[in-house]
Amino acid sequence: MYKNTINVDILNQKIPIKEPSFFVFKSFIKNLINTGESKEAFDNLLQSVYSGKLNYYQKIILLLNLRGLIFGNNIEFEYKDKRAIIDVNMLIDCYDNLYEKVVYEFKGNTYTFDYIDSFYFQENKINFVADSLIKINDKEINGDFNDKLNVLPAFNFIEIFDIIMSQLYSKEFYISLVDTKIDLINIIYFLKTIFKTDANDLYEMEYTLRKYLNFNTEDLKTLSLPECKILLNCYISDQKKQEQHSKQQLKDNN
Repeated sequence: MYKNTINVDILNQKIPIKEPSFFVFKSFIKNLINTGESKEAFDNLLQSVYSGKLNYYQKIILLLNLRGLIFGNNIEFEYKDKRAIIDVNMLIDCYDNLYEKVVYEFKGNTYTFDYIDSFYFQENKINFVADSLIKINDKEINGDFNDKLNVLPAFNFIEIFDIIMSQLYSKEFYISLVDTKIDLINIIYFLKTIFKTDANDLYEMEYTLRKYLNFNTEDLKTLSLPECKILLNCYISDQKKQEQHSKQQLKDNN
């Protein structure tokens, strides 16, 4: 049974996650490559490692942590024919900061807005505002944006939309090497770039692990990708030592 649990610090809270197994990660990469919707693939990955509730901002921070956990901290990518290498911790430090929710007073009532829960932004500004609502006065508001629309008054939705975008979604990370900005809107596409890997490499690794190290499906559901890489590298190192030893013996015998 898969039991590897890691505590990830997100907004000064320790979030216990299950380290993604090789099997989970391979399924994620297949979804990322084969489906046109990367957001769905990311959602499935997050649900496989954490069963609790996370909002959009927390999900982004967790995905950045997972990227470092699976591949290491260095991120190498190309943009407009330029190559850049950055440390994923720089991105995490940029975004992993406590923030203030949007509070809006209207006719004696206090409306509180936060990051939406989903990766899917409502294109209609009124629906987006409704989706962002989490509390009226001291009462928590649950449900989808349609449910929340029913409890919102006819206030200035455009003004509130602008406040929410300015206060919650305006943070940017600038990568000077490739002259590009990563913000909380386009970061999902950046994440797809830095997570994407060649599925054939995973299939070849799985073949080698099964054939030469006698791995079974349960092993691949238990061990993480980094652990599999370490074991595979140990096997390759042993093979090279054996080859060198055999060559030396052959040389000595001659």
